[in-house]
Amino acid sequence: MNGGHVYCMGQNGHGQLGDGTKKQRRTRVAVVGFGAVVCTVPAVLGKTFTAAKTAMVRAHCRVGTLRRVASRKKRDTVLAVTPRPGTRLLKGARVGLTVSRGH
Repeated sequence: MNGGHVYCMGQNGHGQLGDGTKKQRRTRVAVVGFGAVVCTVPAVLGKTFTAAKTAMVRAHCRVGTLRRVASRKKRDTVLAVTPRPGTRLLKGARVGLTVSRGH
């Protein structure tokens, strides 16, 4: 524990480190929920990209990888979110979005 945060490192194939990922960590990472402000991935499927960005900021997350794909859905509609909504990550974590570019 350091400055009110709990840290872990090592194997993480099942998410056991508590950092919101399944990546192996060779350096220490803060455990989500132990004194740290968290990013809880918001449910933005079907919302506009603009509404999704606003929800990300309110949830203490950032938009990460943005994929635009052809779709029958209206342009700028969010089609997928990675990781899935409800996942708890460290404040400022990047959340990937797949967004419709229209027909």
